[in-house]
Amino acid sequence: MTLPPNGLYILPGCPLPWKAPFVGTRGTFSPRHAVMIEYRKILANQHQGDLLDEAIVVDLFFYMPIPKSASKKKRELMLSGDIRPEGTPDRTNTCKLAEDCLQGSVIKNDSKIVDGRVGKWYSDNPRTEIYITRLKDMKNRCDIG
Repeated sequence: MTLPPNGLYILPGCPLPWKAPFVGTRGTFSPRHAVMIEYRKILANQHQGDLLDEAIVVDLFFYMPIPKSASKKKRELMLSGDIRPEGTPDRTNTCKLAEDCLQGSVIKNDSKIVDGRVGKWYSDNPRTEIYITRLKDMKNRCDIG
């Protein structure tokens, strides 16, 4: 069970929110099924060894694209972190999709995630950064930061 350097996994592209499956006339449809399959392949390629089956801390950082309508000054403030994304997608649903994608590609079950941080920023390079740390490897449980 080897984690990548710094326990960092990267999902390229604009962070997407989880969407609930719905039942239609042809059965159940999950609008994010294809995306989840692709994300799981990307994560599995970055992970070496067996699936993690122990308590872990997962920090999720979502880097959103800067709106094209942003002025030069506002763009600078967005890149510096002085202005952070407040709109959709919300952090809860982006979190859920990322955690669901970890299941079966990096970890056995997302119930093993016991702690973590979540943040949204703007970037010229939209992506999701996932940092995984084994709980037993942390010196102090309050030392998440």
